Amino acid sequence: MSKRQPEEIRPKMKRKEYEKELRKLQTELCRLQDWVVHACLEATDTKDAPWYIVRSDDKRRARLNCISHFLGVIPYEEVPREKVKLPKRSHKGEYDDQATLEGRSFVEEKY
Repeated sequence: MSKRQPEEIRPKMKRKEYEKELRKLQTELCRLQDWVVHACLEATDTKDAPWYIVRSDDKRRARLNCISHFLGVIPYEEVPREKVKLPKRSHKGEYDDQATLEGRSFVEEKY
């Protein structure tokens, strides 16, 4: 059995007609997906368990907006506490993390 080429599989129509039909189907699929998401949000978005949508075209800003939102939604109070006084650090037997890296190759730091 020979392999069928994509031209044999799709209907016999010109490329432009095929692309128009494909675009039409993609648009219909997008509308259906939007309807499903809207129906899901309508059914499950409640006062006790609300949904929040994050605009995420810019991922960095989206993450910062999420953190800001969470900190704004969660109630908290500052707890009074004593200032901790730490003893002076002992340098006896101190670990030197740079010593094991001597003579190694590193990627150039540009940023």
